[in-house]
Amino acid sequence: MSVAIAGSGDLARYLVEELRRAHQPVVILCRTEKEHFKMSGVLQKEVDFKSVKSLRDALEGSVALVSVILDYTMAFTEVHLNLIAACQQTSTCRRFIPSEYGTDIADYPDQPGFQFANHEPVREALRQQHTLEWTLVCCGWLADYVLPVRNRYIKDIGDSAPFNLSSQRIIIPGTGKELLDVISARDLSKAIIALFNAPAGGWEPYTYVSGEKTSLRRMAEQVQAKYASLNFQIQYISLNQLVNAVRESKTVEERIEAEYGIVTLSSNGGFDRNVVERQRALYFQGIKFRTVQELLDEVDKHPDSIV
Repeated sequence: MSVAIAGSGDLARYLVEELRRAHQPVVILCRTEKEHFKMSGVLQKEVDFKSVKSLRDALEGSVALVSVILDYTMAFTEVHLNLIAACQQTSTCRRFIPSEYGTDIADYPDQPGFQFANHEPVREALRQQHTLEWTLVCCGWLADYVLPVRNRYIKDIGDSAPFNLSSQRIIIPGTGKELLDVISARDLSKAIIALFNAPAGGWEPYTYVSGEKTSLRRMAEQVQAKYASLNFQIQYISLNQLVNAVRESKTVEERIEAEYGIVTLSSNGGFDRNVVERQRALYFQGIKFRTVQELLDEVDKHPDSIV
């Protein structure tokens, strides 16, 4: 039976590649078919995410569903509640991973602030039901922005990411010494697939995956050493500046960027190492989670590949 993916964005491309590598049939729930997913072992199903029936019919036959839908509005809540209901109405789909992929939401569920209103109702709906097995995946920050565009599916987001290779800028919230966990999108995808291979009933409410615990200052040193020919401008933004930026933001984008900065310099960016290692032994044996330096080195080994 297949694994279903809700959404067809950048992270879905890594998931599809890793699922195909594992010879696992894939179903993609999408609004419109994508040319790059037209391949063997992958079935795209155009659905109406506002219709539980449409989703249920598309999910029948799949054993698990992972959402990679990114939406900062309340539409996120509606879609995910529909996905939950659709899974429950099938005879096959009994595992669900909603779209989270953030920092430590167990201890800091309301960070970043703009996500709490649309994510928390989905989390609560999962807690209140007993049909689906579920987990919320905490992965820290995606490290892929240290890579050239040609080596990643993850799109540039400008200065919203600490590392902007295109404009040769490094934006560091806080001092840069704050510890945070990072992981590559491909390694995150491998972890998600490993969770689906775990025995039924074995999931925990929160799953922590990490490639490395590091700091933005350390990453900045590695990026500058890797791209020595580039003349990076480094800017530090204090907590006070970020709080004022949230208060004075005139657009949703400005608020989101500032609140992500607050999360970066707060303690929820770093995970409990004991929990990470325990779950790594429980779920992820055999997976090589790469460090930032190892990702950078991959570019030398495979200069024209998505690493």
